[in-house]
Amino acid sequence: SLLGSYSSSATVPGTFEWVEGTLVRAMRAGKWLVLKDIDRASAEVLGMVMPLVESLGWTKGIGQRVAINVPGRGRVEAADTFMLFATRSVGPTSFDSSGKPSFPSPSFLGNHHWNEVQANSPSYEEQELILSSRFPKLAGAPLRVLLDVWKEIQAILKSSPKASGGVAGTPRDVGPRDLEKWVRRVDSLLPTGFSNDDSTMDVDGAGTTDVRPAAEKVFKHPSVREEIFDEARDVFFGFLHPSSPALGHFALVVGGLLGLTETTAQWRLTNRTPEYQVEKNPLDGRVVAVRVGHTKLLATPSSGPPTPMKPFALHRPSLTLLSRLCAAVPHSEPVLLVGETGTGKTTAIQHLAQLLSRPLTVINLSNQTASSDLLGGFKPIDARVPGTELQRRFVELFTATFSAKKNEGFLDGVGSDVRSSKWKRAEEREACVVAAHNHGPGLLTVSRALRSAITAKELEGSDSPRKRRKLEEETISTNASSEQDWRTFEEDVNTFEAQHILAKSNFVFTFVEGPLIKALRQGHWVLLDEINLASPETLEAVTPLLQSPTSSITLTEQGSLTPIPRHPSFRIFASMNPATDVGKKDLPPNLRSRFTELWVPPPDEDKEALLAIVKQYIGHCSLADPAAIMDVAEFYTEVRRLTESRAIADGSNRRPHFSMRTLARGLTFTADVTPVFGLRRALWEGCLMAFTMTLDAKSADIVKPLAERWILRGVKNVSSVLSSVPMLPKGLSRDDVVQVGPFWLQRGPLPLQNTDDYILTPSVQRKLIDLSRIILTRRFPVLIEGPTSAGKTSAIQYLAQRTGHRFVRINNHEHTDIQEYLGTYVSDPDSGKLVFHDGLLVRALREGHWIVLDELNLAPTDVLESLNRLLDDNRELVIPETQEIVRPHPSFMLFATQNPAGLYGGRK
Repeated sequence: SLLGSYSSSATVPGTFEWVEGTLVRAMRAGKWLVLKDIDRASAEVLGMVMPLVESLGWTKGIGQRVAINVPGRGRVEAADTFMLFATRSVGPTSFDSSGKPSFPSPSFLGNHHWNEVQANSPSYEEQELILSSRFPKLAGAPLRVLLDVWKEIQAILKSSPKASGGVAGTPRDVGPRDLEKWVRRVDSLLPTGFSNDDSTMDVDGAGTTDVRPAAEKVFKHPSVREEIFDEARDVFFGFLHPSSPALGHFALVVGGLLGLTETTAQWRLTNRTPEYQVEKNPLDGRVVAVRVGHTKLLATPSSGPPTPMKPFALHRPSLTLLSRLCAAVPHSEPVLLVGETGTGKTTAIQHLAQLLSRPLTVINLSNQTASSDLLGGFKPIDARVPGTELQRRFVELFTATFSAKKNEGFLDGVGSDVRSSKWKRAEEREACVVAAHNHGPGLLTVSRALRSAITAKELEGSDSPRKRRKLEEETISTNASSEQDWRTFEEDVNTFEAQHILAKSNFVFTFVEGPLIKALRQGHWVLLDEINLASPETLEAVTPLLQSPTSSITLTEQGSLTPIPRHPSFRIFASMNPATDVGKKDLPPNLRSRFTELWVPPPDEDKEALLAIVKQYIGHCSLADPAAIMDVAEFYTEVRRLTESRAIADGSNRRPHFSMRTLARGLTFTADVTPVFGLRRALWEGCLMAFTMTLDAKSADIVKPLAERWILRGVKNVSSVLSSVPMLPKGLSRDDVVQVGPFWLQRGPLPLQNTDDYILTPSVQRKLIDLSRIILTRRFPVLIEGPTSAGKTSAIQYLAQRTGHRFVRINNHEHTDIQEYLGTYVSDPDSGKLVFHDGLLVRALREGHWIVLDELNLAPTDVLESLNRLLDDNRELVIPETQEIVRPHPSFMLFATQNPAGLYGGRK
């Protein structure tokens, strides 16, 4: 990426051409090049750069040009204006008597050839000068108030080790970057008319820096000071648990500096429920804006059918989290959500994005995630990948320029051509549109096309000269901004024609941008899930995006010298479990400090929040039995109490992990089957599925009486209700289902197989009924754990054969690769082309098979983490090679089996 590499030619298919790298291009253009964190570079890179650094040193002769030898390409001389810089980020090792810091000496290869300049952190006076120039509205007394508060916050964090460690117990630096975030937020809080004169007119000696201004006199309105207090909590202490003692110290000290009483400060920390308001268009009911707390966010206008909202309970913890997210969005702050599994981290971001009609790209990270999976890389691509992307851009440009209603048939024809891979015909259609004629001779200039479009399309049927003239003026002004977009689109169509049409659709190796770069260009939101599972090299690729609200990424792998244009709507979020979880680690401090870090506590710690969540899932089912909501909450609380006291254990004699995800799955199951079973019976089956099937027999006997006490409260004839077989589901006949115990399982596409050789003992029948309970809704993945030869896999195979589903099995081992699940590029034996061959899991997803991942706990952890998105409630799988999102067939079911960890070798 620095010197250059061979790449597939964009104009001559089937050939490779040399593309110069970033360093060589910068030398030729005479640009200044900065190598960030040079002390982390490999010895190979340092050895390559060292001759160049030597030639730039004091031994360079007058008039001598800096040069470097590129293997196989000869000598490259730099322009006179070329300069080379490097940085390294280190903390001070000691301080002298005057407070001057001392930094460790560099130790990387060739460090003695560099001239080092040390850059210390800005002093208090320098901070005030910097921030005053950036935020003139706050210059003077307002900024000195904020800097005084910041000093006290630093003292709190230094004096409280647990506070600086957050939840995971590792330090989190609070420095100038966090201060700037806070000042930027405060600047946006103040009204437009706020001025330095208004804030300092009552402050004695406000013109001198020796006098400490009072916050009450600078920010006179109490509500403004309260909002400043909230912003300070989110920026500086958002990573702490609400019960942290450091937060109490923060409320006392910082609240006092801002003129708030201790009662007010504590209330805003622990008991305040942010205001929530959704503004909708009265004509079509679409969301126009959302206000949470003091932040108002505008929704993206959309014309397609609205997507149904997933259940999301609006209680105090969730509203607080939404408020803190909304406060960061207008300032383009990267946000990191940290919390235990099942606390709603991903759900909150998805809900906000869906509410605002913002496209959200979720990327599940693991140890196997490479930087190319995020940024992109040179890959063999099929014509379908760029062809589909060109069609999407074409539709956007067309509907913004021409009348979509008048040309509905034409757009349908383009879509049909793309879906059937008729690239030549699709390219001709798009060429005609660029020429503004349905059967034009070729590609005309865009300005001529726009003029033709105005007269031929937009003004068709208009007979009013005044209306015609007004419409023409409006259309020209509207389309002028998209003229460059049409030119860019025309160039991309020509490239596509050369690569895939003239080359008869041969595969081409080209640089394919990753999902992060695509979101950066198009203004989508990105969620990096399980970010602390990614390797340090992968995380470093994301770091440039976190520098500032306008920072971007330069694709040096592509040989580019200019950053990718960052769309103003682009936002980046990340989520992770604490480093205390098994297999999880902390983020590097330099990366962690760039995020606005927020701790997400479990919502079930709040009783009102728990009731709101239960009501959100089954409220529509419990209209005739509202007491069921309280009964479910009481049952869940009792089970959690037993779990915390270690009174119950799972099948491996470990403490079971019950979270809001467990409860949500049980309630989702209940809502699905209530029309067939009735509410109380559906709740009973849902609670058995979610809470008892993972327990050992002794623990299950403890939990079942609790379920009978709360879930079946008010049921008169319990045995009759639990033993009854319900009626057939609505819309299904007896030929469409197979009965297993009290459950009706839908048949698959295959003919039913003879299963007489399968022996049904009482224990096997109970196991089949438990499996059928989960399979009933075809929503949830199933993990079966037990000793060898216990019949785990055979039970699934029996049900698959009995219900007419294809049974697929993958045997895992310590060398299992993710490609076995997802697929890889292989050579076609007939044509010799490289084609992507779906893996077993992807084929099962597409075709609705039942797949078993055998010996799951033998597979590498990073392989399993890549399946997170499929295992959670989103139920989707991303194929990195093709960037395709695969969603499961309605009949698809995912099973896994494993032996207990610790009892068998290699199991974890």
